[in-house]
Amino acid sequence: MSLLTPFLGVSQFTDVINSNRPSLAVSAYAVGANVLHIEGGMRYEQRDHSLLKSQTNLWGSEISVRYGLLFEELEVTYDATFQNSATGYVNSDYRNSFTNFSRNRIGFKYLIYDRYKDTIRNKPNLKSWRKDHLFQFKNLIPSVSAYGGVNLNIGENSFYPEDPMLSYRAMVVTQSKLTPRTVFISNIAFDRIASPFPELSYKLALTYAFRDPKWSTFLEQHSIRSKRYSDILFRSGVAHLINEELQVDFSMGASFKNTPSRIFMNLGASYRINMRKKPVINPEEEGEEPIKKGTMRKKAKAERKAREKAKKEEEALSDAENNDDFDWLTGDEEEADITEEIQEEEDLTEAPVDENDEDIEKKRETKIRDITLKPKKPSARKNKREAKRLIKSSDGRITLFPKKKKRSKKIKVKKVDKEKIAQAKQQQLDKYLAKQAKEKQKKEAKKVKTQLKKEKEAKKYTGKLAKEKIKKEKRKTKRLQQFDIQNKKQKRKAAKKRKGIEKSNGKRARKIKKSISVKEKQIAKRTRKKAKQASKIQKRAEKYKEKKRRSTEKFLKKKEKKALQKQKNAQKRKAKKTKQVQKGKNKAHKQLRKKERSSFKRQQKKRKAIENSRERFLKKKTKASKEAQKRKAKSEKRKKTSVDRYNKQNEKKAKQYQKEKQKTAKKKEKSITDYERKNEKKLRQYENRKEKIAKKKNTSIAKYEKNKKKKVAQAQKRREKIAKRKKAAIAKYHKNNEKKAKQAQKRREKIARKKKASIAKYKRQQQKRANQNEKKIRKRKNK
Repeated sequence: MSLLTPFLGVSQFTDVINSNRPSLAVSAYAVGANVLHIEGGMRYEQRDHSLLKSQTNLWGSEISVRYGLLFEELEVTYDATFQNSATGYVNSDYRNSFTNFSRNRIGFKYLIYDRYKDTIRNKPNLKSWRKDHLFQFKNLIPSVSAYGGVNLNIGENSFYPEDPMLSYRAMVVTQSKLTPRTVFISNIAFDRIASPFPELSYKLALTYAFRDPKWSTFLEQHSIRSKRYSDILFRSGVAHLINEELQVDFSMGASFKNTPSRIFMNLGASYRINMRKKPVINPEEEGEEPIKKGTMRKKAKAERKAREKAKKEEEALSDAENNDDFDWLTGDEEEADITEEIQEEEDLTEAPVDENDEDIEKKRETKIRDITLKPKKPSARKNKREAKRLIKSSDGRITLFPKKKKRSKKIKVKKVDKEKIAQAKQQQLDKYLAKQAKEKQKKEAKKVKTQLKKEKEAKKYTGKLAKEKIKKEKRKTKRLQQFDIQNKKQKRKAAKKRKGIEKSNGKRARKIKKSISVKEKQIAKRTRKKAKQASKIQKRAEKYKEKKRRSTEKFLKKKEKKALQKQKNAQKRKAKKTKQVQKGKNKAHKQLRKKERSSFKRQQKKRKAIENSRERFLKKKTKASKEAQKRKAKSEKRKKTSVDRYNKQNEKKAKQYQKEKQKTAKKKEKSITDYERKNEKKLRQYENRKEKIAKKKNTSIAKYEKNKKKKVAQAQKRREKIAKRKKAAIAKYHKNNEKKAKQAQKRREKIARKKKASIAKYKRQQQKRANQNEKKIRKRKNK
């Protein structure tokens, strides 16, 4: 995307592809000289028009070819979209489809102003990373480029039927980098110039790169204003960089209008073909190993650290020399040890550093030396901390220990610590595992207890329910038994009374019988009431069951009704839609019929008007003929009365008429001769003009051919000049490369000489120091 545009100065070429997709906004920067971009994709669009009640589907493909010509700032582009449009109407079966170019243009783009060309003015802020990566107002200053091109409308293009074959396009492009990840682009274009429908448009695009720089996104607003069509569109999409030369993208967009409403999608890719020639210097061919990343920096850092350590050690030695509290030893063996140790120390401090040499690193890390020198009073200016590190051994030597402890002791301590730590860790793990096991056991025991409690509660609840049921049944049985016992007792009493009544006589027996009958009736009533109550309870239960059944049936019926209603509603909607379609068709047919009737009525009115005018004309003619007849009759009467006079007058008139005829004949002959002469003159003039035009044409054709030959010759000369210039430039390029290679060789030779000189110096210094040490040792021996 446009985030990958270059900001490195004059060159427009970037390490990664610089594609204009997926947005339609064009970046201000060119591709670079001798670089070819091919950007293409597939697109789908749907348009719905609310007033026309039409729906169109557009399928097509896009392609854009960009090539850097002659300069880094110049670019040639070809943009084309070839698509198929299929439209259908809601109120009719009419459909229309066609395929052609909706965009077909060629143009040139040139970078006028590069905001990042001046490297001194656009230096990075090395002191603050935050200030360098925040938004700054100077980032709003854009880079500007201009575009000019031609729209090609070949053949009968139904997308632009009224446009001419050639129409022109002009555009101004700006691009500004707001932050290292965000870029703002604007395009202001005046399109289809010299056509009946010119178009003014602008595009505003904002692109953003994620933390993974292979992914980026954009937002775009596209506004169009024209007599033919005007709208505001919004687009958004994502691009993914597969490698330095290939990019894949996807985008979507929509409009806010209803006349028509637009929704579109786009899927595509971009590929770069790099034809630039660069000088490649291979260090392996010259006999050297390729330089790895960061080697020079690491070497310089190691040398700096070695120098600092050597300075500190020299200062410590000077403090030791100035110390008066120590005695000195003598002896050939000790002097030899001292010289070897001093040489090793000098080798460590002043020798060139090799990162792969492990012995030197080990010697540096230990930092332990035994030195025997004549003590003096320590100077107050020297560092007291390093003087404190000078310790006298039991033999009388002065040992210079480092700030840290010895490595060997540290290693032993580390080993012991590791074993202890491992043991402690194992103990902690065992404790932790034991705790976890106990907790798991506790949790499982709690779960078992809770399950048992739940089971007991469930059993208790079920037992209570069963007991309550049993108690209810027992109560019922007891009541029934009591009721039966009472009935039996009453029957027995009644039987006894009957027997007494049978024994007794008269009224008492009757009274007793009556009372017995009354009691029996009462008992029967009670039994009937109880039976009625039981029957009522049964009826209520049956009614409750029936109500449940009816409610379920009603619920099912309602469901069925709702389903039927839904089906009916769907059928009604379909019927309404069909009716609407039929109404639309009928309206269209009615409109057509109305138009036909109106045209037929107009024709009838015209015919009636023509007939009326004819009748009026005939009436007028008849009236005129009648009047003429009357006049003729009157004139005949007059003629009869005045025949003689009339004949005389006629004879006179005939003579005069003959004279006039002769005169007119002469005049006609003269006019005919004059006309013929004029015609002959005109014909001669016309022929002369034709001859002149033919001569002019021949001369113009000859001139055109001459000019064409001249132009061809000039073009050939220009090509030859360009070829010569290219050859000269290539020769210069090769010469510059050779010069650079020679300069690089010279630099390497200088570096090698410097290395040799430094090695020689180093050896000389070693020899001098050895001689000085020998002299010192001799002086000490002499002392």
